[in-house]
Parts: sequence; structure tokens; C-alpha cells
Amino acid sequence: DKNSHHLAKDAFQQLSTAFETLYDEESQRIHLQEVLSEQAEKVEQKKKEQQSNDKKRKRKQQWKQQKSSKKKAVWKRWEDVVADLSRREQLEKEFVRKKSDERLEKKVKGLMWKAMKLCRTLDERAGCPPSFVNGLWAPLYEQEAVKQSILSEGWEIRQGRDVLVYRNIQTGEEREEHPDAKVESMIQKARKAETTNKFRVHEEPRLFLGEIVEYLRDDHDYFGMDEDIMELEEEERARDNPAGNNGKEYDY
Repeated sequence: DKNSHHLAKDAFQQLSTAFETLYDEESQRIHLQEVLSEQAEKVEQKKKEQQSNDKKRKRKQQWKQQKSSKKKAVWKRWEDVVADLSRREQLEKEFVRKKSDERLEKKVKGLMWKAMKLCRTLDERAGCPPSFVNGLWAPLYEQEAVKQSILSEGWEIRQGRDVLVYRNIQTGEEREEHPDAKVESMIQKARKAETTNKFRVHEEPRLFLGEIVEYLRDDHDYFGMDEDIMELEEEERARDNPAGNNGKEYDY
């Protein structure tokens, strides 16, 4: 008997298709794989959509937080801004001054050793006896005595604070006196001569340099270092009175 319902034909066709698909185990297996694959694709698509929505929601929250923080921002008073600029300017000044001091200190020491060598050479040309040690070049004499000496076996030398220290490798003994009595005698002679100076080479190198240059002018009529001293003084003035806006304060 035929069913007179208008959907009966479509229903019969769907039933026939289902029977053809599921009538044996192999067809069932293939159909099941297709169904599972389709479900997996739907789950993956839903997961991607969820991740995309989460990112959008997160960006929206961040935007709201940024907008809220901007509204809550506290603006500095103009006085605070000026104080901050002044503080930064002071730090910059201190940094520049420190670097200038280091550069000038290095230059002063170089000129000081140069002046000591000139002073000794001119003293020798003037007829000073070999046993004479001028306090103005005594540090040079001490330095050369140490360099030209040969340390006894088992001793080593290291630089302490403003002085050399001699150490016995085997016993660990440390002392400031040179192991060689003859060399130590020369060193003490140099140090004794140095006490006649107005200034000290390690504590007051700039003043000590000036003392040597003054001696060269007065006793040897030598002015060969005047140009070096003038250049040094010019750099010192530039350091003490920096040009530009460094000396100005903010007074807006």
C-alpha cells in the first residue's frame, strides 16, 4: 500500500539511503568516521571562536583599564616639574665635573713627572754632585731606585696605598722597607729630601707641580713648561666655570 502523505516519498528515500549506508559493518565504520570527523571539526571551530571572543574581551578590558588610568592620572605641579629638571641638571653637572677632575688629575700627574725629569737634568747640568738629591725630583729618584734594583729571591713587590709593599713569598711577611739595605738607603734619602718641599707629590700633586715650575723659572731661568701650565689652567677654568646653560637655574 502506498502512503498518501506528501512527505512519504522523501521519507522512503531517506530510509533507503540509511539502509544502504548501514547494511554492513564496513559501511557503518565509514559512516561513523565521517560523523565523528564532522563533530570534531565543529568542536574545533567552536574552540577557535571562543578563543577569538576571549581575545576581543581581553583587549576591551585592557582598553577600559587604560582609559580609566588616564582619567585617574595625577598631573605634577609646575613647581615639581621645575624641581625635577633642576635635580637632573645637578646630576649632569656632577657627572661632567667628575669626568673633568679625572682627566685633569691624569694630566697633572703626567706634567708633574715631566717637570721632575727636567728639574733633575738642569740640576745636573748646573754642576750638582751625583750624591745630591733635590726634593723636587726625589720621587723620581725613589722610583728609579726601585725599578733598577733586583729583588732577592723569595720576595715580591705590590702597590699599597701610596707606598710599595714588599712581601716574602715563603713566610708571608710584609713590610715597606726594601729587602736590599743599599736600595732602602737610597729610598730613605729620597724621602728625606722630599720633606724639604712645600707640598707632597701624592697628597697635593697640582701644588707640587706648581712648586717645581716655579723652581725651574727662578733657579734655572727655564720657561719651557709655561705653555703646558697655561693650557692646564685654561682647562681648570673651563671646568670650574662651565659654559652654556650649566650655570643657570630654572626660574620660569
